[in-house]
Amino acid sequence: MAAARIAAVFVALLSIELSAQPAPQGNLTIQVTDPAGVVVPGSRVQFDPSPFRHRSVLKTDGRGQAVLAVPAGAYTLVITCPGFKRWTREIDVQSGGSQTVVAKLEIADMGQAGSRRLFGAGHLPRFS
Repeated sequence: MAAARIAAVFVALLSIELSAQPAPQGNLTIQVTDPAGVVVPGSRVQFDPSPFRHRSVLKTDGRGQAVLAVPAGAYTLVITCPGFKRWTREIDVQSGGSQTVVAKLEIADMGQAGSRRLFGAGHLPRFS
């Protein structure tokens, strides 16, 4: 009877240890550029589903990059920035791997929401 209790405690502790292990992750570098290849800092980067507990939106740094570890899995990557069209791609993050995603944003049409915020209601600024 004592051996059965010890075995049960051992199995319980082992299952707790295994469940406490972090999920497998992959390293992801996202590089955002404009059509000419110039970096686009401050772009909004979103994942669907979100792999993060406390933040759902990231921003690219001054080099137009977001570098992070992401739990392995399939995601829809969405990148937006005022003045550019929305960029969307399906990605698959591999456990233990490193990958780079290059998002080359296209210039938005003047009627798109991002350009209206940039230029004000879809009109070009006036210069006197």
